Amino acid sequence: MYRTLLRAATALWFAVAAQSAQAESLVFSTAPTHDLATTREVYQPLVTYLAETTGLDIQLQIASSYLAYSNAMQRGDYDIAFDGSHFVSWRMRRQGHQPIARLPGEMRVAVVVQADGGIRQLADLIGRKVCGFDSPNQLTMIFLQQYSNPAQQPVLISQEGFKGVMECLRSGQGVAALVRDTYWNKIDQTGLSLLQGDFGAYPERTFSVRGDLGPEVVQALTAALLSEQGQLAAAPLLTLFKQPKLLPADPTAYQTVYKQLAPLWGFD
Repeated sequence: MYRTLLRAATALWFAVAAQSAQAESLVFSTAPTHDLATTREVYQPLVTYLAETTGLDIQLQIASSYLAYSNAMQRGDYDIAFDGSHFVSWRMRRQGHQPIARLPGEMRVAVVVQADGGIRQLADLIGRKVCGFDSPNQLTMIFLQQYSNPAQQPVLISQEGFKGVMECLRSGQGVAALVRDTYWNKIDQTGLSLLQGDFGAYPERTFSVRGDLGPEVVQALTAALLSEQGQLAAAPLLTLFKQPKLLPADPTAYQTVYKQLAPLWGFD
């Protein structure tokens, strides 16, 4: 009975959404963490599925860089987005977005150092070179929150991928490396150690939707993503991030995460 009612409600949401579709296209985008070809291969099937299922005109827009992505986000160009919880939280606060589905798990940063390198606490990294990713990468923003004075922060050395970050540390280019805890847990830790700190845990990458599209459209997109067919359409994305399925997103988990972006121009 419950499944029958759920299918009927979902069908109603889809029908209403189709009737509510606007003449202009809705723009879907995602943080530019992969090259153009990979991004299109991963996300276009899902965008096509959402458009066909809801009756909405949804177009994939791929940003060329984080600068372009940030500028477009700040202008309010994105109707649907999939990215880090710090961006989701900022859009919720500034643009009325609603988180609707997310990857399982939580985002945690691991600050790795050479065990015999003389680095014992976060304060030892002030003014020192740290291997990681350019802001506004969430790992970087979580880490920099530990340093309230911008004049007394580590110097980030930007790398490509976690393997590049760890090679940067092992080769001596930096005295510490920023990686995810899940990555740290599966690598050879010989000669390495972690710096302790209150880094927090944050929701994994999340889909959010403009709230002013209307509750019917938001419900339709949510139901489409979390349905069995939606999980199949998201298979390339789930494979890329090594996750089993999409989960519902709890808005309360994002309320204060926007503060990670405060140091960046345009996000304050």
